[in-house]
Amino acid sequence: GWYAGVWGSNVSTNSYVGGGLELDYYAGYNGKFNDDLGWTVGGLGYYYPGANYSKSSQVSFPSQAFDNFEVNAGLSWKWISYKLSVASTDYFGANTKTGYTSGSKGTLYHDLTITYPLADDLNLGVHVGRTDVKAMYGTVNPDYTDYKLSIAKTFKDGWNASLAYVQSSNDPFFKNTMSYDVAGSTRDLNKGVVVLQAGRTF
Repeated sequence: GWYAGVWGSNVSTNSYVGGGLELDYYAGYNGKFNDDLGWTVGGLGYYYPGANYSKSSQVSFPSQAFDNFEVNAGLSWKWISYKLSVASTDYFGANTKTGYTSGSKGTLYHDLTITYPLADDLNLGVHVGRTDVKAMYGTVNPDYTDYKLSIAKTFKDGWNASLAYVQSSNDPFFKNTMSYDVAGSTRDLNKGVVVLQAGRTF
């Protein structure tokens, strides 16, 4: 059936200069052909209040927000799913104003995810994603692949927890990435990290 929601998180001003918040809003429809085969269509927007490339203290940019919107469609079979997302705006502000060779509308994200049940309350997750940016950053190709391996468990009363390892490719683009906000500060944005998550569903 239909679904919609809003999600929020703090973000670093090193990357989203002038802002410290990400708000995601989404909606769509999930359907199924039978008990094993399903489908989905939807839209997802990313909003960064106050954030703008022009607020960088390190590089001179004209006004350009980081906001992004994409539409998506996907199929699922039992515990395997594939979703394709297409950016309907310049991808997080990637265009000629921000150093790219062209606009980036039409950027694609391929999402292949396996959620394999090890037990009724325990799932093993394997994810591979591929971002195809429809522009170059100067002479550097910004396309990348991201990976995730996770284990997730549900508990009584709606509680859940997961442990995951995530990492991305493309060292030439993401290694030693310059901060827009702090002089001399760099960070490896694609390095592997361990993420522990806990939550409760109401």
